[in-house]
Amino acid sequence: MNRIKIGSKHLHQNPALMCLLFIYSSVISVFALYLGNGISSFEVWVTFTAIIMANHLVLAFLTIRSKGYSITDFPSVFLLTTVLFNYSQILLLGIFKGYKWVSSWNKLTIYPEEIYKNTALILVVAVTCYVIGIRPFKYMSMNSEGIKECFTGSDLAIDKRCVIAGWIIIAFTLPFNLYEAYTLFMASRISYLATYETGIHDFVISIGWISVAGVACLITGYASNAKKLRLMALFFVIYGVEMISGNRGNSICAILALIVIYFADTKGQKKKINIIKLILIIALGYLLLDILLAIHLFRHTTDKSVTSFVACMIEANGNNPVFQTMENFGGTIAVISITQIFLKETHAFFFGKTFLAGLLAVFPNFSPNLQKLIRNSTLVAVIQEHGIYGRYTNIGSNYIAELYANFGYLWWIVMVLVGILVSILYEKLCKEDDAFKKACYSLPILCIITWTRWSFSQFVRLFFWGELLMLITYYIVGMFIHKNVR
Repeated sequence: MNRIKIGSKHLHQNPALMCLLFIYSSVISVFALYLGNGISSFEVWVTFTAIIMANHLVLAFLTIRSKGYSITDFPSVFLLTTVLFNYSQILLLGIFKGYKWVSSWNKLTIYPEEIYKNTALILVVAVTCYVIGIRPFKYMSMNSEGIKECFTGSDLAIDKRCVIAGWIIIAFTLPFNLYEAYTLFMASRISYLATYETGIHDFVISIGWISVAGVACLITGYASNAKKLRLMALFFVIYGVEMISGNRGNSICAILALIVIYFADTKGQKKKINIIKLILIIALGYLLLDILLAIHLFRHTTDKSVTSFVACMIEANGNNPVFQTMENFGGTIAVISITQIFLKETHAFFFGKTFLAGLLAVFPNFSPNLQKLIRNSTLVAVIQEHGIYGRYTNIGSNYIAELYANFGYLWWIVMVLVGILVSILYEKLCKEDDAFKKACYSLPILCIITWTRWSFSQFVRLFFWGELLMLITYYIVGMFIHKNVR
């Protein structure tokens, strides 16, 4: 393996030097933001902060790239979702001042300025610690080519046992997923708020999303068959169509998890993208953003006809779809801000209690008492009980807020561990040769990606029961199928 010299002009190919530059830049950014908190004009502060955060993010992605990860690899995807759900609004408001906000998702009109300034600091520290945690013990011994040794496509033929297990899992779980989407869609015809009162049991929802593991089995099982792999696009379409029900976040996370699995298993077979393909990908991405924005508008209408959706598409296309996506999804930053308000008023950190109590979610909560106990283990439930939830706005959850609320001023150490976990998990996925074992990584990856907008307890059940169902199904299929198709 050829090493890149320190004096090389290709800085992004030297992870050790790039990481040192990133750490140095991060310290400057945090110090600048800290001093910037004294700026009296909030509008000037937002612009100042957005520029610093944008530069910091560019260096963060370059540092991850220097460690051998592409944009479709798990460490990059996790950072992308973190940025989308947390950074978007402050970047939009501070840099693109001409953008006209088209909804009530602007959280800057809700929180005290002091809280929002602290939130910006927390976000920069979170990204810094996460990036530092990625492959921390290999900075000095490996360059950007080092990780490619584990990026080999599957050498196996079609793994028939894995494929059959995948189809069985899909046949059992996907109907639950479609039922959830249909119920949400019908509720949205009454009103958007009615989608929060469908009465669908949490356990049923978890079973439905185990279908992602079934699709992953097909992706890894069919890895050596390009024609069969193209059929997997059907499931991407299914999860995409389900967004019309209003459940965009979960569908996007599911698609991202499957993209990670797909590219991790087919890197050895992947062809280079020429300029024509690149243009087509950009055009498709632009169209998908338009559709996402149309869905956002459609979910707030009571007319659920095709004509109404077409009208929403036309309206969405009339605005900048990139900026609107940043506006719509960036509202998760509310969780970090509201968590700070809660801790400021109560001075009560959780010291890991929500994580320990969240483990109870592994049990099906058909008992009302257990259901209440599991619900009260979430950060959002505690905040809602205190009254802050109602004072501001509906919020989901967020891994940064959970770490901050549980570990106080030591939360940044846990963020480093999150980076270590993500990189180790992905490298094990890439180095795994067995198709079924590769597919087993799909649920942990899905859970971690959705942690950017879920609470810890919400994916405990999905992970445990999903992996259990995969193992049981694979074992039963193995009683009848012993050989792969060659």
